Amino acid sequence: MEQNSRYIPFIKKLKKACKRKENNQKLIVTGDFNATTSVSLKQCYYDVEDSLCNDNGTRIKTFCREQNLCMSQSFFDHPLDKRYTWTSPDGQTKKVIDYILVEKYVQYFMKDCLVDVTMAFVQTTICMQS
Repeated sequence: MEQNSRYIPFIKKLKKACKRKENNQKLIVTGDFNATTSVSLKQCYYDVEDSLCNDNGTRIKTFCREQNLCMSQSFFDHPLDKRYTWTSPDGQTKKVIDYILVEKYVQYFMKDCLVDVTMAFVQTTICMQS
């Protein structure tokens, strides 16, 4: 319950920040959203049936729909073991909880996107029109 009390105000602040951008600016949001969803394990948009989805997963998918954002790493064909961003201490449970969210326009120009938490960085390749 404590997590929800912190997460909901965070999403509200994030929505407010997204509205502040200038028309000529493009939106890229990265972070540890502690959100689990099967969307992150497939090359797809948002699944209707999502057996892996937790509350934060539902919130982040709703946020993406409302803001017209894509979960960028879900658009590229990376092996499953490269998609996971969290592993339990015993190594038995693996999840994707970190996401790169971009506007659909930006997604069109992305050539690759990978979240690598072992090195504590986000790597993406974007080729913009000249």
